[in-house]
Amino acid sequence: MIDFILGLGMAVEMFTNGSGISADFARWLYARRVRVVLKMNTFDPALQDRLAGRQGAAGLIASALERLKAAGYPSDEAFLAISTIICRPNLPELPHLWCWLRDQASRPISKSLPPRAVPTRTRGFPWIRHLRGVFETLCQIDRERYGRVWEIQPPLVGNRCLRHQFSCLVTASGNVTPCVGVTLPLGNIRTQTLQQIIQTSPVLEDLRNYRQTIKGTCRNCEKADGCYGCRGAAYQITGDYLASDPLCWRCHAS
Repeated sequence: MIDFILGLGMAVEMFTNGSGISADFARWLYARRVRVVLKMNTFDPALQDRLAGRQGAAGLIASALERLKAAGYPSDEAFLAISTIICRPNLPELPHLWCWLRDQASRPISKSLPPRAVPTRTRGFPWIRHLRGVFETLCQIDRERYGRVWEIQPPLVGNRCLRHQFSCLVTASGNVTPCVGVTLPLGNIRTQTLQQIIQTSPVLEDLRNYRQTIKGTCRNCEKADGCYGCRGAAYQITGDYLASDPLCWRCHAS
């Protein structure tokens, strides 16, 4: 599959939980300059297994990381990142994990995870305060220790998400959705072409024209020209993919 994609002149970025990353496969990936993003949420093996929902997950991740490094990752030619979900159990160790990844020249990618339940009155919701604190701490670490300057805004640490302007998700069953968070089926590539689905979807049209369609505080936010929050969090928590991001502290500042 990777060779097929490369043969079309496209680049490959592979997200993996580490399973199947043998020494030979790591070298194979490196030879093709495949961008690898390894999922790792914690240094604690028991907690990693619990968060992954699989016993032995921590060992797979550690082995995969060592094999990728032995193959030549990370380098200027071979991108390696670690994807981490910000959640309550791993909050205390995130600064240490961030520095550890920076020191190895691996790119850290952290994203906030929506809580299971959000109360109607969210102004005093503690998770949003915790989340903002994490972003502020990591921003300070990057600025003071690594000379990297970025602005704090959810859902991604040190980055922003505008993926609906240029991408969509095609599942193994052929269903097309806007992203992993906005799980609205737009069509299926087994019955329509991807081009037809993208061009005719009213949902994608809404997301592309977010400055006119987005609702609530997000619509009038000073950052709205380059940010629309996390549409996945909005959809999963409120049921409306155009609602204001329920996890953004700017939405609850007043």
